[in-house]
Amino acid sequence: MKNKEICIAYATDSNYINPTCVSIYSLLKNSDADNMYSINVIIPSEVSQRERDIIKKVCGNFENCSLNFVVFTDELVGVESVVAHISNITYYRLLLHKYLENFDKCIWLDSDTIICSDISELYEFEIGDNYIAGVKAPAYQLAADYHCKRLKIPSIEGYINAGILVVNMKKLRENQMEYLFLELSKRNYADVDQSVINVACYGKILHLNFKFNFQPSRLYESNKDIFKIFDPHEIAQAYTNPTVVHFLDAVKPWQDLSYDFNNCWINSYTELAKILPEISGFYSAKDDRAESILDYIDIKNAEKLVFYGAGAQGRNMVEYLKFLEIKMPDEIWDINAENFSDAYGISVVTPKFNGTIDYLKSIALVICIENHRIVQAVREQSEKVGIAKIYTASDLKKSLRERAKIIWERLIADVEENGQAVL
Repeated sequence: MKNKEICIAYATDSNYINPTCVSIYSLLKNSDADNMYSINVIIPSEVSQRERDIIKKVCGNFENCSLNFVVFTDELVGVESVVAHISNITYYRLLLHKYLENFDKCIWLDSDTIICSDISELYEFEIGDNYIAGVKAPAYQLAADYHCKRLKIPSIEGYINAGILVVNMKKLRENQMEYLFLELSKRNYADVDQSVINVACYGKILHLNFKFNFQPSRLYESNKDIFKIFDPHEIAQAYTNPTVVHFLDAVKPWQDLSYDFNNCWINSYTELAKILPEISGFYSAKDDRAESILDYIDIKNAEKLVFYGAGAQGRNMVEYLKFLEIKMPDEIWDINAENFSDAYGISVVTPKFNGTIDYLKSIALVICIENHRIVQAVREQSEKVGIAKIYTASDLKKSLRERAKIIWERLIADVEENGQAVL
């Protein structure tokens, strides 16, 4: 008889079957054989039987798990993701408590995760009468005033990333929280259901250790300021021995060979592909797609470096360059420039798309906007007026990744040797 049954939930559509399989495999591979893991995969009705069978085969390699498919149909009519790399499937986590009626507690895992050690420790987390527990989202805590105003909540201190959650299903059912979740979902937040959860559950959210939702890219994005959010030892533990690694950026490790901590994903994929030929070919170590995105942005030699967007992402990217001690943008363009006096001493002005041809050709423009529709509109307008060097914040981060990695390895070594990072 198993010690306990641990409820795990994922959601996927046909586009994410393979990454979901890799995540489930990594979880079960590292599971405690004395526990039973109930894997619940939420899917839309159009997911084929063949695709469901692939997931079944993953679970079929382990005796200490059961698999259950939960099929959603029209539950989320009117709800739309405005983020390019996030589908509407992400909203399914809002109804877990309604459909998994046999469980009072559940661990939610995004499909772009890799589980590096047994997850039962997370299931044992004492949640009390709170609705949910997760790891802080540092980019939000570091831009508190902006997000409080945007979300209309008194404080951003409790705000969490929704990729890995401990969910108090019993409490959510008791208070029929699905109605509030669905009502807030129709606001189509820029950060999709994550903000729905944080707004609806405000005051009933607990924090987990950073190791349970280690977000490598957030180290680089938050830079040294992340030490204001997490204890140095907590950061060092997550960096050297994470329980769950979360690849939350738009570019995933199966798309980019240079992705931070991508070996965690590659190793699990490679093992699974040997026993599950159906996913073989989804990813290959010889894949050269990463190089086709962008080799490097030489911003040091750019005649004029301009950021488009003075909001959270723009400010974050300014901090990123400051952290790396390299060239800062000459100015920041924003259609609402009048709302910003400056961003860390850099002038914020209205977009200069009406400049001379020579001026526009001299610009390297980095679009620092989350909404993919706005990004596309800015790109099209920039190309139309003759700007040739157009990048996104993700492009820029990628080009500087190795430099950031060197700095972070030094900071982590400082913590392990001296008990604190030398900032």
